[in-house]
Amino acid sequence: MTKLPEHLLQPPDPYIDGIIRKALAETEFGGLPLWTKSGCTLFVKVDSALIEANSNLLLTALLENEEYEGVPLIWFDVKLESLSQGQSRVVVFLDILDEQVVGCLDALAYQKWIVLHWYNQDQEYVCSSGIPWTREEGLRAQGLTAWGRGVIERTGGGDFEEAKIQALSHGDDC
Repeated sequence: MTKLPEHLLQPPDPYIDGIIRKALAETEFGGLPLWTKSGCTLFVKVDSALIEANSNLLLTALLENEEYEGVPLIWFDVKLESLSQGQSRVVVFLDILDEQVVGCLDALAYQKWIVLHWYNQDQEYVCSSGIPWTREEGLRAQGLTAWGRGVIERTGGGDFEEAKIQALSHGDDC
């Protein structure tokens, strides 16, 4: 397996970091996708205890999708497994009405890695890591943009934020 290039593990630049901190302050735990010079990058907010277990952490990410009450939900299901903390997961939703997110989905076809920048519960940057990403996964991501737009054309799209909250509160797969 190819090793993650060191330049991808650099902290986000101060401008991006400031924007991300403000956005993460409005959320519980979870994450935000952002198209950066590394391609589709995930900025993830989790409890610091989980980040501290990072040395033993096994990361996986699956890109999932489901139509929920007429809204196309697309999300990364990031699973974290450590010897000391057990298994946890973080869900990072992608709103395809946001052109930044469409750029993220499109970039996934060309990436070999998904870079994750980890923030603690106080919105402080802690570290960065990466997950291998295959060409097949990237091509599937491109198809999700068309799928999501098709759902919106058919249903009108609905309220993304409300559908996301409802899907999480009902214990669906996302």
